[in-house]
Amino acid sequence: MTIDIGSILGRVTFPFFGIYGASKFAVEALTDSLRYELSQLGIDAALIQPSAYPTSRYTNVQQPADMERAAAYGSAA
Repeated sequence: MTIDIGSILGRVTFPFFGIYGASKFAVEALTDSLRYELSQLGIDAALIQPSAYPTSRYTNVQQPADMERAAAYGSAA
């Protein structure tokens, strides 16, 4: 059996997570393909897609050095 770890972001996307979501969708596609290919050999392929989990990922997010310039972008900033 092969077990791959994806993410809910492989199915749902959010702004600024495009590259991460694309990589997780690629894992999903690969697992689906392996599931079909390996089934003929009696091998299973499973994908685990966890949802949100509280981590300290954003604790050290870099902040803009020039707050005036960031303010010029309005709510997108």
